[in-house]
Amino acid sequence: MQPASRAGNSIASSRAAWASGWQTLRRLSAVDERLDPARLDTLLERARQQQERIEEWRVRQA
Repeated sequence: MQPASRAGNSIASSRAAWASGWQTLRRLSAVDERLDPARLDTLLERARQQQERIEEWRVRQA
């Protein structure tokens, strides 16, 4: 695996971990009023877009 591919995989894994965290918090927002569902939805969408962009970069490097 080329260094760029390894870096891309590492970044993709990191983004996936963040998205997973936002998803967990989003589910908890149903029972915890301190969590803003709309803000978490925005963060989830941003994470999804970042994952798509990283995948595009990874495919171009392959």
